[in-house]
Amino acid sequence: MTSPNEPIVIKSIEEARQIGEAEMASWKEAKAAIQFLADRLAGKQRAVDYQPTPDEPRWFRAQNRDELQWFYESVIPRMRAAARACGYALGVHGSTRRDLDIIAAPWTADHSDMDTLAREVQKTACGIFADHYEWGRGEKPCGRLGTVFAICVCDFERSTPSLGCVDFAVMPDTDRPYLGGATTLSEPPKA
Repeated sequence: MTSPNEPIVIKSIEEARQIGEAEMASWKEAKAAIQFLADRLAGKQRAVDYQPTPDEPRWFRAQNRDELQWFYESVIPRMRAAARACGYALGVHGSTRRDLDIIAAPWTADHSDMDTLAREVQKTACGIFADHYEWGRGEKPCGRLGTVFAICVCDFERSTPSLGCVDFAVMPDTDRPYLGGATTLSEPPKA
């Protein structure tokens, strides 16, 4: 039990909901629940409103996993548009609660190379991009190539790997193998 002068800190939406549903909730508990929900709403609005510009590339700073997920969800349509302009289609998989798992597939015959695709997708998400991306084949099935790049900064759980990053996998074009970077496909995957 907290003392009358000690502030109440709500740590989850479920906790706020329980206080809101309790018939005997104190004014102090109700006020804390309202503040928690208002802070969450402000975080969502901040994530949705984030728009980098070419003149002002900047990192979005997520304060918690909800903001991180809202940020990912808000940039996905722009990332898809950038990929489409490069001749690719993007698919999203995973929970979007840690990293953003994306798979890209060549969609047109005149698609760009994978570095250009990754650069345009990253630039669209945060305005910041790399000159070169390391593509690794690793253990990915079906010949997928992958790279990882950051699109935001997380001010929480800093020891968790890949928070704020895109795990970007690209299906190879078997008609035009990737010839750049450290990884090459010397022949199309065997059927």
